[in-house]
Amino acid sequence: MINPMMMSAMGPMNMMGGMSSMFMMMQMMQMMQMMMALMGSMGGGQQHAGCGCHSQMGNTMGFNQFPGSMPMMPMPMPMPNYGQYPPFTGGHNAPPISPGALQGATPTGRALANSIMNRPVPPNCRPGYCYRGVKHHLRQVGVNLTGGSAYQAADQLAARSDRFREVTVTRAQLRQLPPGAVVVWNRSAGKPHGHISIATGDGREASDKIRNQITNRAASYRVFIPR
Repeated sequence: MINPMMMSAMGPMNMMGGMSSMFMMMQMMQMMQMMMALMGSMGGGQQHAGCGCHSQMGNTMGFNQFPGSMPMMPMPMPMPNYGQYPPFTGGHNAPPISPGALQGATPTGRALANSIMNRPVPPNCRPGYCYRGVKHHLRQVGVNLTGGSAYQAADQLAARSDRFREVTVTRAQLRQLPPGAVVVWNRSAGKPHGHISIATGDGREASDKIRNQITNRAASYRVFIPR
């Protein structure tokens, strides 16, 4: 039979042992959080075949403070630094757009407008996947684009003179483009994929969704009018 005095003495010891085990578990959890954060910062962001509409931004991850644990400082996650990209090298000799081209719809332009009307949001096209949406519509007129970033479409469209001709357009004229005109924006800081869209003829553009024509990106752009 256990002496009652021994039982009373064992109670605090068990309590101390339990507190010690809990303290060790908390410390282990904190160490695991640090390792996961470090692995995440080394892995980097995953790029997609889109336009960078959702920029890959790092953040600052803090750790929960457990009672009785050592205070820990937040570990900052690295911020991507895309830098400044040079302007497009092509398109410098493109003629200015004519007033008639701002109004008329060509056969290719009408076909692209019909594709947009039938599929305003192309299949498997989530927000931020502008290049995927434009690829879908251009396939309907026999133009197949390659690459994983929107800015890569500019030289490919320039090579398709049977379907498009490149013109020089001011930013004020971008919302006057005829149906089927393709606008390709270059890469810029924080937008490593650039952007691409097809004009709907009413001041809007279509890609991963239909929105007002973008005119204010801090990047160079090239415009292709359908034939």
